[in-house]
Amino acid sequence: MRTSATIALSLPLSLSLCLAACNTGRQTALLEALDGYHRGVRWGEADVAAGYLPPAQRASFFARHEAAADLKVTRCEIKAVRLKGDDKAEALIHLDWYTMRQARLRRTVLLQTWSRAGGAWQVVAQRWVKGTPFPLVGVHGRPKGAAGAGAAAGGI
Repeated sequence: MRTSATIALSLPLSLSLCLAACNTGRQTALLEALDGYHRGVRWGEADVAAGYLPPAQRASFFARHEAAADLKVTRCEIKAVRLKGDDKAEALIHLDWYTMRQARLRRTVLLQTWSRAGGAWQVVAQRWVKGTPFPLVGVHGRPKGAAGAGAAAGGI
């Protein structure tokens, strides 16, 4: 009797530990992808950043990157990350940047949607939330009904 009770108690505990470890691995992979993408954006490495985009979005990203050749990102900060199920996540990003033509520091807040496909995390959508629209993101207006970062970020 005691052996079956021990097995019955240890199975849920083992399953919980496994789920926590799997979740931690998924979170680690997401954070590494976020870091890799934003490092590419920060240092102007379009090939690196584009590797974290779905193939269908890469051509337009390269076109925006080429059009903004004088773009300099001075700060790229991941402010919040929220997992939404097993294969979706949202990230709130703060950017400071300028262009050589204008030499005026600008600030942008973006809400990114990430998705895991084939085991790799990719940024599948980016929305401008607050500040100056960022040249590498093909978004031209604030989301409907958004008064600021908190409203558009859905609580992130």
